[in-house]
Amino acid sequence: MRKDSVLAYIKEYAKTQPDTLAVCELRKTVTYEQYFMNIRKMAAVLMSAGIQKDEHVILKCTQNINCLLYTSPSPRD
Repeated sequence: MRKDSVLAYIKEYAKTQPDTLAVCELRKTVTYEQYFMNIRKMAAVLMSAGIQKDEHVILKCTQNINCLLYTSPSPRD
């Protein structure tokens, strides 16, 4: 993982500052630890769908906390 990637920073903060606020929207808040856990869950879902390292993926999202944290891909056609 590149040291200057967004993911690298989120992973580092999840390790060193797990309870620090990462994302907030109205009354919903998420720590770096929770955020990184959700990123790992999404990665596992994509891998179980057959997506492999270095393949490109497009996710259709809106700009809100639910999309950032709880996106669940639809089954592959």
